[in-house]
Parts: sequence; structure tokens; C-alpha cells
Amino acid sequence: MTPEERAILKALASKCLQYMDDGRNGLVHKSMSAGEDAVEVLASFGLVKPEP
Repeated sequence: MTPEERAILKALASKCLQYMDDGRNGLVHKSMSAGEDAVEVLASFGLVKPEP
């Protein structure tokens, strides 16, 4: 992972902490498409496990 990718993922993860809840049914995002996109990116790096 490049330093630039690491910085982008760190910023994305910080925003996820701010705007997403870890509910009983997995990650719950408060902004549908933005949350879905964020989870997709984080999952592609193995940082979260997306739930159906």
C-alpha cells in the first residue's frame, strides 16, 4: 500500500467512525450511497467484512 493509499484509507475510516454505527446487524450507515461506497472500499482492503 502506498503512503497516499494509506492516507486516503485513514481519512475514510475516520469518517466511517463518525457517520456509521456498529449495530447488532452489522455496519449501519446514515447516508445510504456514501456508506455503501465507503464499506465497499474498506472491504476491498480487508478492513471490514460486508454483510448482505
